[in-house]
Amino acid sequence: MKLIIMSCSHTKRADPAPMPALERYDGPMWRTLRALLHRHPAAAHAYDAGRSTAELQIWVLSGRYGFIPASCELPNYEQRLTERQFAKMERDASFDFQRIPSFVEDAEAVLFAGSELPPLRDTNRLTPPRPGSVEHKAWSAVHRASGWGKLAADRARARSETFPGIALAMASQWGSLLPGHVEAEQMELFREAA
Repeated sequence: MKLIIMSCSHTKRADPAPMPALERYDGPMWRTLRALLHRHPAAAHAYDAGRSTAELQIWVLSGRYGFIPASCELPNYEQRLTERQFAKMERDASFDFQRIPSFVEDAEAVLFAGSELPPLRDTNRLTPPRPGSVEHKAWSAVHRASGWGKLAADRARARSETFPGIALAMASQWGSLLPGHVEAEQMELFREAA
């Protein structure tokens, strides 16, 4: 199973009738997700809203409802997912936060998406080679690559790669935001990869 966990969105569709979270939230990430599911029928079929055995699971960290499937019917509401709200919900078992670690553990791939994550702090900044040198050209190749034509897909693929140092920073800095935190063995795997 592949798992997407997204934060709720301040921007919502105003229709007062309940609708699935996937349709209710209308921020840029949610519109992008819906467009991608529409453009890629295989992904939409893998999601198959409401089926607990679906190959693609999409879940939401909602400021009002906690950890819910994107197929969950929601009325229009207003409740930001602040740090204070998150801490309150984490202590309340009715918000199902205790399910997150087992979901993540069972998934073969996980994507966390949301604007509520704090910015990463520098941990092991690399020193770039001297500008104009052959080493610098290799170092910055992905930034200089064409974003047009036949090379666009290669550039997109290279820019979306997760490097071990970034993965370690994300695990160590954002892992503490998850209920149960990141396990010591998982952190060791990130350190080995970096």
